[in-house]
Amino acid sequence: MIDLRCQARLPGPPDDEDTCRCQLLAGHEGDHAVMFCRAGRRTMRTWVDGDPHTCRDELVAQPTLPWMVGMPRPAWSEPP
Repeated sequence: MIDLRCQARLPGPPDDEDTCRCQLLAGHEGDHAVMFCRAGRRTMRTWVDGDPHTCRDELVAQPTLPWMVGMPRPAWSEPP
């Protein structure tokens, strides 16, 4: 299987899992993004390459970004 996702990872401490990797197609323009669930609602976190000060969380119903096939699927879930 060929992995077509962007290789960017959320800024911060290294994570051994694949959950913090950008879920958009490789070669996309603009911010990186990952989808997760917080308190049962889809939340999208966006960031600019390697800069932790650019991380933003936004509640979304159906974001329109160049998501990889099968995405946006929540990368992780947080308790309520």
